[in-house]
Amino acid sequence: MDETTRLSTLFEREWEASMERYPTWASGLGDRRYNDQWEDQSLGAIQAWSDRLAAVVRELDAFDSDLLTPLDRLNRELLRLHYANEVEEHQQGLSCLALNQRDGPQ
Repeated sequence: MDETTRLSTLFEREWEASMERYPTWASGLGDRRYNDQWEDQSLGAIQAWSDRLAAVVRELDAFDSDLLTPLDRLNRELLRLHYANEVEEHQQGLSCLALNQRDGPQ
């Protein structure tokens, strides 16, 4: 399997995992498969998700960028940055801190 196909497969897998992990977001996007579910916000589920994202970051690092198109390189780096930031936020305890338009230090 070439790098472009491998990356495309990873993107599809991550999209599906995100839909399952965030069912209310999926519903908002029109994906009704998870309408009967809520997000699992338990500490175990949050830790498992962070561990999963860290593994995907390592998988993204293993790609040979020279074999990807410029657009694929950009998309790989954007997903890697997003996931790495989520992992770092979790490690700092920010995944349990309510920050939104109604909750936070304001």
